[in-house]
Amino acid sequence: MGFPIHIHFRVHHTTTATLAWAMWQHRTVSGALFSIANVIMHIFLYAYFGGMRHKAIFWVVRIWGHVQLIVGVAMCMASILVKAQQLPH
Repeated sequence: MGFPIHIHFRVHHTTTATLAWAMWQHRTVSGALFSIANVIMHIFLYAYFGGMRHKAIFWVVRIWGHVQLIVGVAMCMASILVKAQQLPH
């Protein structure tokens, strides 16, 4: 393409699919919240790329993208760890 892919997108597109699958397997509330946050992010993202070039939408996409990535991954990882501790040893 001629330019490097930003680290945010590398991490996001690698972790989202993996964590979404893990959350589906474990049926956790944090997994549902992670999925909802990701859907909301993409609604604003596609609206922006679809032509709604308002500055407010740009900042929602910019800030929410990082928030949902960091908080979502942390919530999902914590949930997986809690579930793993509940498994019989």
